[in-house]
Amino acid sequence: MIKKRLEYFKRYFEEKNPRWRAFYKEDLPENISPKTIYFIITGEETVSKQKFIDFSIFYISSREKDGLLDFREEVLNFIKKDLFDEFETSNFFPTTGYRIKYSIDDERETMRIAEIQCTYDCTREILDEDKFIIINKLKDRIDLKE
Repeated sequence: MIKKRLEYFKRYFEEKNPRWRAFYKEDLPENISPKTIYFIITGEETVSKQKFIDFSIFYISSREKDGLLDFREEVLNFIKKDLFDEFETSNFFPTTGYRIKYSIDDERETMRIAEIQCTYDCTREILDEDKFIIINKLKDRIDLKE
C-alpha cells in the first residue's frame, strides 16, 4: 500500500522535474547526488487501531554558496506544491505537520540538504486506482412505490 503511493509520487515528480530523481530506500547511499529526493520510512506504529508511518524525506539540491534562504523557500514550495498536492490523500495525511532540518555538505559547500520529518496517518487503506468509480458510470436505480 505504501509502496504504491511512493511509486506514484516518484513517477509524478520525475515527470514534472526531468532532471530530478526520487527514491525510497532504507539507508542513504554514501555518495549523495544533488537534485535528489529520498524517502525513508523511519518507523511504524499502531495505536488503538490507528496506523501511523514516520518518514524522513531528504531533499537535496545544489545551490550557490550563500543561497540558504532561497533553498529554504524551495523546500517549502516542495512541501506545499508536491507533497500536499500529490503525496497526501484523504486517506494518507500528515498528523503532526513537517519538521525541517537544514544542513550543508561538508565536502561540497554548494550542496544543500533538508531533512523533512513527518508522520502520516494511514488508518484507512489507500484506495487503488482501479477501485475508484467514475461518477459518470453511476446510474440511478431508485424504485418509487406508490
